[in-house]
Amino acid sequence: MIKKANAYDTTHFPSALIGKVGKGKLGMVFYNMSWSYEGRKSNTERDFLFQILNELDSTQTLNIIGSRYLHSSLMKNNNNNNIYVHLINTGGEHNSIHTVTYDTIPPITNIKIKLKVETRPKTVLLQPRNREVNYTYFNNSIEAEIPKIDLYEILEVKF
Repeated sequence: MIKKANAYDTTHFPSALIGKVGKGKLGMVFYNMSWSYEGRKSNTERDFLFQILNELDSTQTLNIIGSRYLHSSLMKNNNNNNIYVHLINTGGEHNSIHTVTYDTIPPITNIKIKLKVETRPKTVLLQPRNREVNYTYFNNSIEAEIPKIDLYEILEVKF
């Protein structure tokens, strides 16, 4: 439950608060999310944190749909304005104390990516193999689908 901060409300004990601070917002979580995530392996904590972040700033530059095991990092090259979206498959039992090694990381399939951009790109590629990606451009956003990510790919948006 996310509750908007009210300093005078003592009847509820929320797990998170979001309040205004100056011209911005501040979000606070009142429990150790890593402890509960490690113990239960539930998507609840990730969904909860995403809900808080969305409440703090709903103007997402990057939105990825398809798997909770796909981590991303966004980078812009200021020399040529190209954008790079690093896509990392974090599937597997790497965070278990009972797993020393494992042989397989399951691929992630059917990934949908929406990225806000300032202008229409010249091309969108999947690196390191330099594969062209079909995309649509509308309202300063591109949308692309990536059929499969085995371990690591980079979505390169060239301007």
